[in-house]
Amino acid sequence: MNPMKLINSFRPIALILCSASLLAACSKPPYPTDIQQELFTYCQSGIESGLIQVQHGEDKSLNATDIEKLCTFRVKEFMKEVSLESYLSLQQHIYENFQRAYPNKYVLKDIYETLSPKDKQTNAMIAMIIFGLEPKSAEAQ
Repeated sequence: MNPMKLINSFRPIALILCSASLLAACSKPPYPTDIQQELFTYCQSGIESGLIQVQHGEDKSLNATDIEKLCTFRVKEFMKEVSLESYLSLQQHIYENFQRAYPNKYVLKDIYETLSPKDKQTNAMIAMIIFGLEPKSAEAQ
């Protein structure tokens, strides 16, 4: 058998493997299941406690299945919009801010105001997507 034919027959397979590895390297890392569950719990407990109002066009409240579907959808949308890196960065900065603030008796507003603009944007995405809150209008600020 001709060695060139053999090499040419493997070329498409090699291109596919190289392309797949490049795409995998460029894609965002997936959210671990514990973080997905954490986000789901934020959504679920907020709705079940009544702290988060859900407009669904009916007079009756959402049942457990409806809440589960809604929160699953919200978590999936959040993961599409916010990278894992951004979410973890926000969590780390909040933790560090609490460590600095606790001995000095700062309030929560102080902790939030010391976050970077990127962290504040990630926090806003949690509020809008996971909790379903409306963004503040420019007039209200």
